[in-house]
Amino acid sequence: MNFKRHLAWVWAAIVGGLIALNAGTVVAGEAKFEAQLVWGTNDEKPPNDDYKPVDPETLKRIESLNLKWKSFFVVKKVELETKNGASGKVPVSDKSSISVKLIEGDKVEVVFYGKKGEECSRSVQSLKTGKMLVHGGNVPENATAWLVTLKRIK
Repeated sequence: MNFKRHLAWVWAAIVGGLIALNAGTVVAGEAKFEAQLVWGTNDEKPPNDDYKPVDPETLKRIESLNLKWKSFFVVKKVELETKNGASGKVPVSDKSSISVKLIEGDKVEVVFYGKKGEECSRSVQSLKTGKMLVHGGNVPENATAWLVTLKRIK
């Protein structure tokens, strides 16, 4: 009888431990982000009326990078959410997309995809609510730049 009671406690501890481990790995949390495709240029006006100047907060963040371009315009803005630690690819243009994975706490894994869905870059970093990261590159053919800003909203 004593052996059966001891065995029952062992099994209860094992099952409880597995449940606790599973809960910690499955519930990575949820977060909400805003991604913007931004065009950088030395021109004062965008190529068409669909491009709008970036908001003051985004402009301040971009200007802190000391880039060579004077004007920055939003081409497209999208929101994305992570649920239980993962998000699918979200297009930011016809040729690029982004995915964000919440790892733990403030850490996120951000993947940028370019032409034909090829991975351009992948990074893991801290991104607290209200903060923004900027990823981009230049376009040598016409002396402009493309940027993707990612702001954590929640």
